[in-house]
Amino acid sequence: MSRQEAHELLRKLTMKSKMEKRHFREILLKDDVVGGKLSEREIDDALNPRNYLGTALEQVELIVKKAKEEREVRGLA
Repeated sequence: MSRQEAHELLRKLTMKSKMEKRHFREILLKDDVVGGKLSEREIDDALNPRNYLGTALEQVELIVKKAKEEREVRGLA
C-alpha cells in the first residue's frame, strides 16, 4: 500500500470512528484492509503515544541544558 493510499484509508476510518462514535482502535481492528496488514499488537503499538513521540523528551531536555549553559557563559544565570 502506498503512503497516499494508507493516508486516505486512515482518513476514512477516522471519519467513520467519529461519525459512529466508536473508538478508533475498534474501527481499525474490524477493518479488513488494516487487519490484513497489521496484527492487533501492531495496531496497539501504533496507537501508543510513547511509540511516536520518539526522542521529543530528550530533545527538550538537551535544549534546556544548552540554554542554561549559554546563560551561565553570558553571566545571565
